[in-house]
Amino acid sequence: MRLVPIRLLLVGALLTAGLVVSVVRHVEAVAGGTEIVLAAQGYDPRSILRGQYSEMRFAISQVSGLPWPAGWPDAYSIKDVFVTIVPDRDDWRVAAVSLKRDAAPAEGHVVKASGASYKGAKDSAPANTIHWDLTYGIERIYLQQSEAEAIDKMLRGAPADAPPHVQVVASLGTDGRLRLKAVIVDGKRTDFTWW
Repeated sequence: MRLVPIRLLLVGALLTAGLVVSVVRHVEAVAGGTEIVLAAQGYDPRSILRGQYSEMRFAISQVSGLPWPAGWPDAYSIKDVFVTIVPDRDDWRVAAVSLKRDAAPAEGHVVKASGASYKGAKDSAPANTIHWDLTYGIERIYLQQSEAEAIDKMLRGAPADAPPHVQVVASLGTDGRLRLKAVIVDGKRTDFTWW
């Protein structure tokens, strides 16, 4: 009978240790990565089941006009693709999409997108008939209700040619993944930290 509580304590200790290791690895990856600042272009601040959050879109989330990549499978949705991004004025833009990790250009980075889907016929003549939707795992930011609603209001009322009121700071790790590091709202930066 006494073995059961000891086993439960050991299992609890192992699970806690695994969680701590996971958090430490994430913090190290964020701290050691290259900062990339992305202008937020979209919003979706509420979900009854998920609570308050802001779901962002970025210039690198949707792209049209790229040629069909060689060797790309006949599927409308693909996981783990590599996206070459390059600076574009005060933001970033997609220069290429590939199934394998290519060398980064001199003034850009190769980012691993967690998913890619396209709309349009791949065999159509003009390349700009294909529209790519790319996700990176940094699109959803959970916030307090007042913060989520403030970001929602800023993004809805901002003119298209105005400088961005909301920016997301992502950390690009050596594995090519983007990790959420901070959000900048009207010039005020808030870092997401575990402690």
